[in-house]
Amino acid sequence: MFIFAACNQQEGLNPTTSDDAALISAIQSATNKQEINVSALPTDSQDEVSGECSRDEKYVATARMASGLGYEVSMRQTRGSDVGDETSAYFDLEGRRLSEEGGRSGKPRGKKGRRKDCFDFVYPVTLTMPDASTVTVADSSGWSAVKDWYEANPDVNDRPSLNFPVDITFEDGTTKTITSEDEMREAKAYCGGTGDRKGKDRTPCFDLTYPVNITMPDGTNLTIESKEGWSAVKDWHRNNPDATERGALQFPITITYEGGATQTINSEEEMRAARETCGND
Repeated sequence: MFIFAACNQQEGLNPTTSDDAALISAIQSATNKQEINVSALPTDSQDEVSGECSRDEKYVATARMASGLGYEVSMRQTRGSDVGDETSAYFDLEGRRLSEEGGRSGKPRGKKGRRKDCFDFVYPVTLTMPDASTVTVADSSGWSAVKDWYEANPDVNDRPSLNFPVDITFEDGTTKTITSEDEMREAKAYCGGTGDRKGKDRTPCFDLTYPVNITMPDGTNLTIESKEGWSAVKDWHRNNPDATERGALQFPITITYEGGATQTINSEEEMRAARETCGND
């Protein structure tokens, strides 16, 4: 009697009972993975991928099936400080998401999704792509140019690099000039509640109500009509490269919390208190 085994399955591996980590390893090392459309994934997998892409601002770069084992879905970041970053999710043949930490939990333990940046870039920003070409993102909708580059270069996995300096604006209106990758990591650590503010999540829980006025170090008054209007601050710093101080918000201003409530802020002290409220939620 002859016993045949699927040539793409690792010897002794049963996809229906194996530990998740072992099944992920088998999918990763499978040599005959076939690229498929996302619509060919099991329904549960489609829902999981769609939710992650929506929540974490990603798109599906590739979806592949390892026959007899499961699925590998690569997703890429569409915008922000991690633009171009690629992550992979793995699913069994029934569509259950596999946990890289082993077991058969159905959910990847410890995976709470990417924490979004708590700041916006002051546009334009320029990125150097892996082939040394540059892409300029002119406004908040211009990140699609990065996606277009990766779709034209599907075999490239490396991320682009930001051309420093760049200016960022936090959701409470605070602006900061970032001059290196180290400073960018510090800014992202602020969003995550680590670094100098370790132990609290200080992501601002409110938006400014526009317009707002900023007094620059030389006394110039800038009126910011919308989030996109912070580019005027970047232009001022570009024209005044020796300036070391930042602009100051002119109070009173109005802020709007995530739940829709509004509050009038009359001073920098009240602004700090509002930020503390976000950290104590």
